[in-house]
Amino acid sequence: MKKLVSVTEVAGEGLPKLLGERVTLFCKDYVLIGLLTSVDDDCILLLKPSIVYETCVLHTKDWMGAERLPIDELGVMKTDIKAVAVIR
Repeated sequence: MKKLVSVTEVAGEGLPKLLGERVTLFCKDYVLIGLLTSVDDDCILLLKPSIVYETCVLHTKDWMGAERLPIDELGVMKTDIKAVAVIR
């Protein structure tokens, strides 16, 4: 049997490390893109968010079917996020 006996928290890792970056969020039912501006225990905040309806090819920086949402900021529950990618 293998047993984890200690956990070390590392500052500046995970989502906080991506603050200020343009990110793609692969969520349960949708894909979102935007500038990551805030992270707390429950949710994150995207500035100038867009929803992706059609991805086309995944190796490009722009999404074929992305539509800008008619809001400046969007909060996303962290429990809905499956993966995060930085767009550079």
